[in-house]
Amino acid sequence: PSYAVHRLQLDMAQAKRAWQRLGSYRLVHPLASGGMGEVWYAEHQLLVRPAAVKLIRPETLALDDRRARDEALTRFEVEAQETSLLSSAHTVTIYDFGRTTDGAFFLAMELLEGLDLERLVREHGPLPAGRVVHLLHQACESLAEAHAHGLIHRDLKPANLFVCRNGLREDFVKVLDFGLVALRDGAPVNESDDMVVGTPSCMAPEQVRGEPVDPRADVYGLGCVAFFLLTGHMPFEREGVIETLVAHAHDPVPEL
Repeated sequence: PSYAVHRLQLDMAQAKRAWQRLGSYRLVHPLASGGMGEVWYAEHQLLVRPAAVKLIRPETLALDDRRARDEALTRFEVEAQETSLLSSAHTVTIYDFGRTTDGAFFLAMELLEGLDLERLVREHGPLPAGRVVHLLHQACESLAEAHAHGLIHRDLKPANLFVCRNGLREDFVKVLDFGLVALRDGAPVNESDDMVVGTPSCMAPEQVRGEPVDPRADVYGLGCVAFFLLTGHMPFEREGVIETLVAHAHDPVPEL
């Protein structure tokens, strides 16, 4: 019995060490977690370069339907492939992408030190107009390149715009999370026909109606971000999700 227990402990330790290494990266400690997976602080085993690794295990997705899980994993894979095509300094840089032996996907990207625009405003209040213009101009550079490649982000919101330090430059914006990217013709990849995707507080009217989208949907989303940065609240804040979506589709945008 003692030998069996000892072997079991060794096997568990070996399995843990294997799980903590994804490709060339070693997971150090978790940074965040959510319904779509976990984000870890990681280091490259040879370069000792820090990175943020997004890890998605199929069994941990908060989705009961197998088709929905497959679509979520497909979006994750598309995020890695499409974001890697973009070279703008204002788009988060992808280092590596892969799949583990137990079926988990991982995405290694540059580690950013700073905070997203939602947290910035929640903690420090609305921003001066000049700073808002400075931040959004950088986001536009990232989106312009994505649109030139025929890609639509579809989920622009304050939490997906990260302000950080880049070298000696401060207030440097990085656009994150291309997981809901669509092709230029508005066609998403492997999505149900009746699926409405995006964040309700920043969805363009055509997204709400389930229509094909073009770059104007990202411009609308960025406008909602601008409204939030200037006022501290979203242009349409209703009691429920449905009411918010209806407001985007039918109500005039309130004045600042």
